[in-house]
Amino acid sequence: MSRPPLACHLAPAHVGGARQNTSKWGTGVPVIESHAVVAVVDATDTEVLIWWTAIGQPVAGFGRLCGAWVLDRDDNRIGGLLAGRYLVPTQAGIGFVAGRGIVTGAPLDLQCTRHSVHADIARLQAIFERENDTRIASKKLKAPTWPVLPSDLDVEHPHTDQRASAAADTENRALDIAHWINALCACWDEVEDQRMARPWMSAIDGPERRLLPAVVR
Repeated sequence: MSRPPLACHLAPAHVGGARQNTSKWGTGVPVIESHAVVAVVDATDTEVLIWWTAIGQPVAGFGRLCGAWVLDRDDNRIGGLLAGRYLVPTQAGIGFVAGRGIVTGAPLDLQCTRHSVHADIARLQAIFERENDTRIASKKLKAPTWPVLPSDLDVEHPHTDQRASAAADTENRALDIAHWINALCACWDEVEDQRMARPWMSAIDGPERRLLPAVVR
């Protein structure tokens, strides 16, 4: 028995893996498309659980959690929901996708993506400190306030609270992962807010909001 999906207000992700944008990042960090959506996929013996999370540019008025489905394993809609999407699967999700032969986009490496965000915060902080060191005491800059990133995630046990049962754990695992991705994206949005509020900092990486420095495998 399937449940109706939430409305998705963002354009689909392009098919294929991440692009390289060495002109903006300078290090060849993979860059996602502006309307990219990642599909979190988990599975039980009878159902497939899918959560879509938008990881591209934020859209005013819309959240990043943009679609949710709990479907029977033989539902013919599953392939279309996963095709071309960046993928974050659990082990059960990997087994289901492989068994069905579904062609998806590249798997998103959550830990490396978190590391990329962390590294960029450190880089921007170093830029601030160098700039501040050049100024006299009366011209010192206000320090940026950087977000606290979510802790590293274990996709098999993503929740931080204690579930009442193994059944509840399976039911909520995909949602917990989607919420973690949403939290990381929110942190990146804060990083960009801080960067763009400082002309001397935004001049280094450009005046436009940068996409999440996602890393795919």
